[in-house]
Amino acid sequence: MAINRIWKPSPNYSSRGGSAVRLITVHTSEGATTNQNLANFICQSSAQASYHISVDNTSSGVCYEYVSRPNKAWAQCNANPVAVTGCFCTPSGASSGWSRDYWLNNQMTALKNMAQWVKEESDYWGIPLKALTDSEAQGSGKGVCQHENLGSWGCGHYDCGPGFPMDKLLELAGGTAPPDNGVRFDDDMGAITQTPHTVPVPPGATKVVVTADPGGQGTQSIAVRVALHNNGTAGWEVNNLSLTQDKPVASVSTSGHDSVSMQVNGNYEAGYGFA
Repeated sequence: MAINRIWKPSPNYSSRGGSAVRLITVHTSEGATTNQNLANFICQSSAQASYHISVDNTSSGVCYEYVSRPNKAWAQCNANPVAVTGCFCTPSGASSGWSRDYWLNNQMTALKNMAQWVKEESDYWGIPLKALTDSEAQGSGKGVCQHENLGSWGCGHYDCGPGFPMDKLLELAGGTAPPDNGVRFDDDMGAITQTPHTVPVPPGATKVVVTADPGGQGTQSIAVRVALHNNGTAGWEVNNLSLTQDKPVASVSTSGHDSVSMQVNGNYEAGYGFA
């Protein structure tokens, strides 16, 4: 069944300038928790921002549409001409704080709404239902991506976040997740305990994730430092996090780096995330 598109025209749009659409991108609003809340902002010229549509977790089978397909919305800087853009209505902090389990257990209405829109856009534009890596999204790839996959080219934002279940969104839309979706753990990496543990970043990896040792229990506060190396240089990216056992606990982008070093006060494992 087609999603019910409620037209709420925004003045914040412009021409694609002849660019072909190749991206379906998803965002989080980080503040407006319903379609109407977001519309109150997006439909003012002073906002200087827009999405093609938004979905929320309260209105099943419904999206608000702000910008028509032929025009570009103003949501992701240089990527605007080649993208159609959907936004999840979320509270502030969703992109950094929502886990995969939270999305799946508490935001399924929104996920189903977005999946139906993604399917319709895929059919209309001939865009495959596949998740893109950072390099594909920022290059010439055709598919579905999060705002974070666009990097600085797309404004340098981090939504929908490391916990976002892109595989489930694509499944609901009728596509299939790529075989490298999620987080992989290398057998030779093992656990890392205080002493810095450095390993190469494999081709295509978009993030590195630390998880608590499955042998631990409960929530533990530990210090984590992550260094990304590129040609022998490094800079510490993550410090002093409160982490929960057996869950992804820290994630940093590996874009442009050839190795990663981790140091933790505890017994944890490192893995690679693929978009």
